Amino acid sequence: MQEIMRKCKDMPFHTGIVLRVYPSFEQKKIIAINDGCMRAVYNELVALNTERYHLEKTAPFVPADRERLDYVDSILRNEDHALPACLKNKLPFLYEKEVDSLAIDNAIKNYNSAWEHFRTVPGSGVPKYKKKSYELSYQTNAHYRKDATCINDANVRFEDKDHILLPKLGRIRIKGSRKRIEALMGREGTRIGTITVSRDAVGRYFISLQISGETSFVDPLPKTGTAVAGDLNIENFLWDSNNVTVENPKYRRKEQNRIGELQRSMARKSLQAAKDGRRLSESKNYQKDRKALALLQGRIARRGEDFRHVISKGYVENQDYIFFEDLKVSNLLKNHSLAMAISECGWSDFLDKLEYKAEMYGKVFMRVPPALTTQTCSKCGYVLDKDERLTLGDREWTCPECGAYHVRDYNAARNILEKGLAAFTG
Repeated sequence: MQEIMRKCKDMPFHTGIVLRVYPSFEQKKIIAINDGCMRAVYNELVALNTERYHLEKTAPFVPADRERLDYVDSILRNEDHALPACLKNKLPFLYEKEVDSLAIDNAIKNYNSAWEHFRTVPGSGVPKYKKKSYELSYQTNAHYRKDATCINDANVRFEDKDHILLPKLGRIRIKGSRKRIEALMGREGTRIGTITVSRDAVGRYFISLQISGETSFVDPLPKTGTAVAGDLNIENFLWDSNNVTVENPKYRRKEQNRIGELQRSMARKSLQAAKDGRRLSESKNYQKDRKALALLQGRIARRGEDFRHVISKGYVENQDYIFFEDLKVSNLLKNHSLAMAISECGWSDFLDKLEYKAEMYGKVFMRVPPALTTQTCSKCGYVLDKDERLTLGDREWTCPECGAYHVRDYNAARNILEKGLAAFTG
């Protein structure tokens, strides 16, 4: 007898898959309805919390405000994270048959998560209103039978390599990695968690599936017995301790002129539409430029994403121990002269990819504090004095103690390697 599956959070292995979907007209309508309901519930909670903030100031002095504050608290402090009936009655369209109740539950969960993020992550803001846009998105969940043993024992399941069943939407055509879909179909000890249904600014529809399993989704990579460290920089993306450089492709910089042309064209057409008293949705030429810009920006983002996937997978395949400097990118972006160049590199995303791939394939990844790695001689260990410190423009230097010649980034990578190995071995 097969063992009954555990919940997603209790399973040891996690992965995800994004699929392109091709909904019918009715399915597109349902997606739009659930996006609107999700946004309405989230915004209603934000509005109630804003009201609560102001009522707290007057409640001690005004009895009516004190009563209202108690009512608002009864909604916002609901421990069950379920939508109270009084709030649902305030938004009667939530009772419509097309509305997925799990989309509403996820909106409340996301609202509470936003507050938790605000409390735990320095510099993050409080939850804000979600604006209506050309992009749509909502989340739902798969419900499994109590005796479920495989991924398809739920209301969300792959019918074949070209179709999937989703709550409220029903059967919908999909397109993605057929190899990965085939590997998931009927997989034992595996379950689907949260499903995100979305539409991008161009009008294409996607679903993202969070998947958990009792066994690994990939085979471990062979051990190489080697270690490497890398220094991230703007000029060539990274320089590692093996004296290998990876050039920064600068995809956005290459398309900047075209982006500017489209943005200026949209601005002119927006002004003309305002003069003519037309909405932008009625301006066909504006919409044409908007979709062209969204398509271009999406292509730039995907090329950068693919670049970081390839580089990170290469390091994980060829190294057992990987060390990179733990950069605080949000602080670096405060330098407005370099903000665009830094954001174009995608360092945080690259480090995140290294981290999860190393864990997935049984390798070791560590973020090393970058303090003084640039200002230290990797040969003798001499640390430059304050009046000797290198500036951002100094790319090469000679150690005043031992006379060793250093290329700035290569020297930093070697210091990161030494720090990482020392921290790992204790």
